[in-house]
Amino acid sequence: MQVPPIVPVPNVPPAVLGIINFRGQILSVTTIHGLLGLVAGGSGSGSKIIVTKDLPLVTGILADSVEKVVEVAAKDTQPLPVTIGDDKARLLAGQIYVDKRVVFLLDLGQLCRSESLRAAQARRHSAEPIEGRQ
Repeated sequence: MQVPPIVPVPNVPPAVLGIINFRGQILSVTTIHGLLGLVAGGSGSGSKIIVTKDLPLVTGILADSVEKVVEVAAKDTQPLPVTIGDDKARLLAGQIYVDKRVVFLLDLGQLCRSESLRAAQARRHSAEPIEGRQ
């Protein structure tokens, strides 16, 4: 999806950019740069938000760009190189080759279990109006 206005939220981890309204649902938006300790790429004209579904946590992940979407068979996934530090490897599921380029696969399940996202989700829920809850 294109990047809608992201509303900053106070007291969240640096990897959490803020929240968006996605089809009537409030989603937190996270930057992978922050989670992996990389230099932020910023949100440019090619930026997209990838919305996770069917996971313990529904969230948006800001991507610098999306070139293509491919289906990957488990047998085509290769282990991560040993040069990837443990702090980054915890969020990666492996690597594949696409068009002769190495592409790292995010482990979305692990990402949704990360402390940064859990803390942001808890803060977002605690800020919601009481009358909307049952």
